[in-house]
Amino acid sequence: MAKLNEQFRRMQVLAGIITEGQLNEDILELKQMSKQLYSFLKSKGFQPELKSKIETEKSKKIGEGDQAVQIIVTDQPDERVLVAITAESIAKVMVGGGNDWSEKATQKFGQNITSNAITAKGNWFRNPEIMKYADNLGNELLKQIFDKYPNMIYSFSQQDGFWYILTFKFKETAKGGTVK
Repeated sequence: MAKLNEQFRRMQVLAGIITEGQLNEDILELKQMSKQLYSFLKSKGFQPELKSKIETEKSKKIGEGDQAVQIIVTDQPDERVLVAITAESIAKVMVGGGNDWSEKATQKFGQNITSNAITAKGNWFRNPEIMKYADNLGNELLKQIFDKYPNMIYSFSQQDGFWYILTFKFKETAKGGTVK
């Protein structure tokens, strides 16, 4: 469906119904919106970064480094903003941060086991309290941008057993155009 929407929009450009500039306006608007999301996440105690794609650096300890929250503006498969956030970064904020946040989070959520041996309390990524916080965070972010972007929709998903993905994109018409 998304591929079809992209092809439909490209056909509109070729037919002269819309211009390539109008397609780029969507991306520019989403980049502006991502700055608003960045500020809100910063005020909540997160360490957001604007990225061009989701980056996983094994050399950095996720949740303690500066990639705890990534904000990505993309046009693939369609125009959207992704907020990629780890369970560790959420746990850190939930327990109030500090140098001993990991210890406090372990007391509250159990030990964070990231191996294949996943237990009910042994993986923060699957912890219902942390998952609920992530989804509620997405709804809070949507409220922050709703005045300026009333036709924005939000969805929540989990990716690769590691990232929570908060997706924001414009509502679509029946013919695949965006509603603004």
